[in-house]
Amino acid sequence: MDESLVGLNLTGRTRTWPESGISPMANGTEMLTTKTSEDYRFYAISAEFLEFSNKDKTLVFQFSIKHEQKLDCGSGYMKLLSGEIDQKKFGGDTPYSIMFGPDICGYATKKVHAILTYNGTNHLIKKDVPCETDQLTHVYTFILRPDATYSILIDNEEKQKGSLYEHWSYSHLRRSRIPKPRRYRLPEPEVWDDKEYIPDPKDKKPEGYDDIPKEIPDVDAKKTAPTIPNPEYKGPWKAMKIKNPNYMGKWKAPMIDNPEACEVLTSARTHACPSPARIHIRDSGFGKRLRRALPIFLARVCSVVVVRLN
Repeated sequence: MDESLVGLNLTGRTRTWPESGISPMANGTEMLTTKTSEDYRFYAISAEFLEFSNKDKTLVFQFSIKHEQKLDCGSGYMKLLSGEIDQKKFGGDTPYSIMFGPDICGYATKKVHAILTYNGTNHLIKKDVPCETDQLTHVYTFILRPDATYSILIDNEEKQKGSLYEHWSYSHLRRSRIPKPRRYRLPEPEVWDDKEYIPDPKDKKPEGYDDIPKEIPDVDAKKTAPTIPNPEYKGPWKAMKIKNPNYMGKWKAPMIDNPEACEVLTSARTHACPSPARIHIRDSGFGKRLRRALPIFLARVCSVVVVRLN
């Protein structure tokens, strides 16, 4: 039998589940199962479990479901409820934190619902994830990670993944940009020599240097010779440059932390797995056991199945 269901208080049944019991598995094990009976009815069942914390842990939300007949309109969900509910009054209006499972209604709706609740508002995933529509048993898995990423798997095959920030309309989960702390630029010291070269005090002006005219008559001119640039003119006298022995380089003010700056941090709440486990496909007479396993944390969550059968 599934050890996660042994000893749980299964209450809050809205209708009689005539075929609840232990079912043999293809691999020789047994599993606790429940089965609905009448068409066009709502069924619900809840189970209480111990409180746990999801901080820095991965939450795995998983259950298996089988439709015994072709559905025109029906669904099967598992919900994670709070610890402050009356299980005897449990129903479709009972508040929840997570709702996950397949929904089939006509040709338009054949998808997996993944709903997260915050401050009393239900937020649906913005991606369309197709669900299975046959009469075989299928395992649905919803994984929520501490880094705000998620995965949706059907029979251990990943059908959708991404970021909670992008695939849900969570205004409080929007990424907050952490502003860069303001930096102060220190003023240049009064005694700071940034001249890389200085006039050479030993360099002397040549005799007659200032008497060299900037322009001279053009000897080749036919009329009054215009002036042309003097090839020997070197401009005003300036002493040659030498390396400044006191050169300190260009002033660059060091950066210091702004004592008035602050950081903006954000967080999101999820529910966690208290112990490590492996996700596996449970056989219910529909084939050989799939041997692929995913080493992640598995929580004993409050299992709720709401089914509408035609």
